[in-house]
Amino acid sequence: MELEWDGKAQEFIDANQKGITFPIQKEAVAVLQNMITSIKEKNIEVILIFPPEYVAIRPFIKNREQIMGIFKALAKNNNIEFWDYSDHPMCSQKKNFYNSEHLKGSAAIEFSKSFAYDLKAYLDGKQTGFIEK
Repeated sequence: MELEWDGKAQEFIDANQKGITFPIQKEAVAVLQNMITSIKEKNIEVILIFPPEYVAIRPFIKNREQIMGIFKALAKNNNIEFWDYSDHPMCSQKKNFYNSEHLKGSAAIEFSKSFAYDLKAYLDGKQTGFIEK
């Protein structure tokens, strides 16, 4: 069963016409850093992924650049990959989402295929159309 658009994104936009700044949770960033460190200590390669998000919500998140900067800094400081799919072509189409952060089932399957292609290409040492090594 495919979930339909739930309207919560519009409720968020209506309630935050001037935008919103989300607090940066330093404890959550530290937990993520600890996870990265722990995984790398086991000689497991880490790739941070930012999944597709519905683009209409972006202008209302005032500190989105700061949030993305944290992920980029974690990747750089830990010498790991950061793959940002927030500009994936499916992000501009509301029909792919049931809310601004979650893909519908069919779109999730399509994105998973795209991601699998990128991951395979990365592991094979190639560039893909979306992810650059």
